Amino acid sequence: MTNILPIIRAISPQFDEQQLNLSFDECGLDSFDLLDFRVRLEKATDAAIPDTQWVTFKSFDDIQRYLNNGAAPAAEEIAQEGVTSNRHTSVNMPQMALGGLSESWLLKEFGDIHWDMTCRALNSESHNLLDELGNRLYATFVRVRYESTHHLKTFRENEPLDFRARLSRCGRSMFFSDLTVHGEDKEIRTSLMTTFSMRQSNNKSLLKGQPSIPDDCAVQVFDSLPAFGEEYREMRRGDTHELKLANETFAVTKDLLYETTYDINPYHDLNGVNLLYFAAYPLISDRCEMQFIRERHPEIAGSSRHWPLAASTIARDVFYYGNCDLDDRIVFGVNSFEPGRERKFKIATSLFRLGRDEPDRQLIANIFTVKELANESNS
Repeated sequence: MTNILPIIRAISPQFDEQQLNLSFDECGLDSFDLLDFRVRLEKATDAAIPDTQWVTFKSFDDIQRYLNNGAAPAAEEIAQEGVTSNRHTSVNMPQMALGGLSESWLLKEFGDIHWDMTCRALNSESHNLLDELGNRLYATFVRVRYESTHHLKTFRENEPLDFRARLSRCGRSMFFSDLTVHGEDKEIRTSLMTTFSMRQSNNKSLLKGQPSIPDDCAVQVFDSLPAFGEEYREMRRGDTHELKLANETFAVTKDLLYETTYDINPYHDLNGVNLLYFAAYPLISDRCEMQFIRERHPEIAGSSRHWPLAASTIARDVFYYGNCDLDDRIVFGVNSFEPGRERKFKIATSLFRLGRDEPDRQLIANIFTVKELANESNS
């Protein structure tokens, strides 16, 4: 018989045995913690709990009773060399913005490669991905991080780009990809993490879900949550005090130096299923950051007088926590803005959802960005 308390305490060390009979909403663990718990539990017990059973659990006591009564053994999983992707393209006008590589296009390409590998691993087209109850599943990006050897304005028109990626997973619902982009003399290293969600009444009521894993699934399987996922969980819970990105160090704080509001542009910010697109979050941050620079630090933009022309992204780390409905507003906040090394700037920002039916704004993303001042010839 498996005692689930040590598994819970591996995620939340302060968890008390008296909390076992509390509902999940009352016990202090969020949806990502519960997802991590499910992965650890199924690994420890070698038992895959069906979705039809999982949705009946209201507390950890329910899970313990289920295990005490005997759970079905998990199907044997096949771990092979993995699922990979190789893609070649060129930096043409659709891939360009502001005289260099378009970050909007780049993020969408990252997402497309990750999603394509995931669907191939699950032997399913995206519109046919369902959980065991027949609910449509959507990929939910929870963290995207990239670091480039050169800022994006240094990528030139007609420059060839080679994308190489490999997919891995932890449990049945957390999928990771490591992706490298090679230009003529440049390299971008990227890591992405997704879970699966199903939509309820609106975009703010997304529930975690799990797809069925085919017996011949070739994707590499982690025995435990990798560091990239552990870092996300710590950031989500507010336990991170420092973050390193592109040889720069950010002090993680909830303080805000500046804030403004942003109205969602449905023609640009929403994806094909009307969710706020993961690639839109950093671009929304950039749009509001431009306003912050104009109001607080206009001298930094130099002779161009335009921050988007003066500076270019070299690294980004985005932590995603929530989504929005079309009629919600987004509050943008600057947590820190500091000079870094060699003409670089460190910018930490937060996005909050301001919904009509919510009394308080909800944090939906933390974004850490390193930008480099571009040469005048690049501006």
